[in-house]
Amino acid sequence: MRYGLFILAFLFSHVSIQAARSEIIFNSIRGDGGFDSSRGGFIHTLDLIGARFVVPAGSNFRLDALDLALGAPNSENELTSGAVSLRDDLGGLPGAILEVFPVGIARAAEVYHLESTSSPILQTGEPYWVVVENIDANSQRLFWYGNVIGVTTRQVEYLHGAGTWNVEEAVNSAAYRVGAVPVPEPTTIVLALSAGIAFLPRVIRRQEKRQNDLALPVYLLSNSVTAVLVDLSSPTV
Repeated sequence: MRYGLFILAFLFSHVSIQAARSEIIFNSIRGDGGFDSSRGGFIHTLDLIGARFVVPAGSNFRLDALDLALGAPNSENELTSGAVSLRDDLGGLPGAILEVFPVGIARAAEVYHLESTSSPILQTGEPYWVVVENIDANSQRLFWYGNVIGVTTRQVEYLHGAGTWNVEEAVNSAAYRVGAVPVPEPTTIVLALSAGIAFLPRVIRRQEKRQNDLALPVYLLSNSVTAVLVDLSSPTV
């Protein structure tokens, strides 16, 4: 029985390891981390900029991490308070907030790596938004820099004074990357477990045969030792 439990534990861990490999499901940052630091979206205090991406078809995912090219060159502070959020799509605009990443943004342009703590589910084939907000009252503006690899997307800008979203279609995307972990389908788990269960009798028979093969020499050795001991204890004539 213990061998069967071992096999099942192995199968569960194998499925978990397979699912734990993060994949890039959207990317507009160059392979070496490059982006366009000469232009980008200007985000004034309390304003927001959002960029949309679509989850690849074929699997649901759990958010793993976001990487964004940000900077605050005109800030009065060494670090400017920003907030990055992941949102669902509501009629082509950013909708409900799924997770928020507070971030202190330095003056120099760089790529910020933000790891997810709640790992919200991203549905296959569905659009989502990455939104950057300037929440620092002392900052003139943040920059979400553009990409240099020609990726285009739908972007929106929210001006708190106007209270509306301005939409731009097929513009040069802000530079960011979305990493996510595939969620295994229930059928995949069932098939893996079924294969393991079908293999269990063979494993058990093999282990039993191995134990029997080991038991025979021990039995013969035991009888031999007993015979020698009896012989030695017999009185000599």
